[in-house]
Amino acid sequence: MAECKIGVVGVGKMGEYHVGVLSDIHEAELVGVVDSDQKRAKIISERYKTSNYKDYKELFKKVDAVVVSVPTFHALFDCQRIHSSRNSHSIRKAMYK
Repeated sequence: MAECKIGVVGVGKMGEYHVGVLSDIHEAELVGVVDSDQKRAKIISERYKTSNYKDYKELFKKVDAVVVSVPTFHALFDCQRIHSSRNSHSIRKAMYK
């Protein structure tokens, strides 16, 4: 039985990486994924045999923690995530030329 229920918000390249890693951790249950690109979220959820959520708030109700893997310009989302009082780990990658 999983000790920690985890969701992933954002399933781009880094988000998919986290989904893959989490799906291999026996102590974790990958509850589901959510992304603004519903087509991509559906593909990833089917690939890793997890649920696809259309609204991150619904995902948050079912998890103990979330991995947030979204571009840095999504500050509003980060503020809402913090207010949801969930444990989370935000992956941020700034691109500089």
